[in-house]
Amino acid sequence: EVTIGDDPKSYHLDLLLKNPRLLGHYAILGILAAIGLVVAHVQISTRMICSTSPAIFWFIAYCMMSKPPNTTRSNNSKDQEHVDEKYLSSVLPRNFVGRLVWYYALLFMLLGVILHPNFLPWT
Repeated sequence: EVTIGDDPKSYHLDLLLKNPRLLGHYAILGILAAIGLVVAHVQISTRMICSTSPAIFWFIAYCMMSKPPNTTRSNNSKDQEHVDEKYLSSVLPRNFVGRLVWYYALLFMLLGVILHPNFLPWT
């Protein structure tokens, strides 16, 4: 269970994503996905869906959120030179879908850096 904020009145992320007030966003996402599936080209549909519906980005953020472990650093100079292993493990999400999204974004970035300057089709 992921919460936003530390106080007891903080919002639970599950409740925010399942809020009935957001039904309009999900309806637009479904309609645009249906239109994109039936009528539009892949490039048109992905640009149309991703630019108009924040629900996709909410889901990605939900998958990638995880509470980082308590990282404590000692005063030893050797520990200060190297990044703590617990800190590195807190950068990646702990769930499978979050890690998958993280690796996809990393691969997308690296391939874009290689392909775009070489005038190869990208995005």
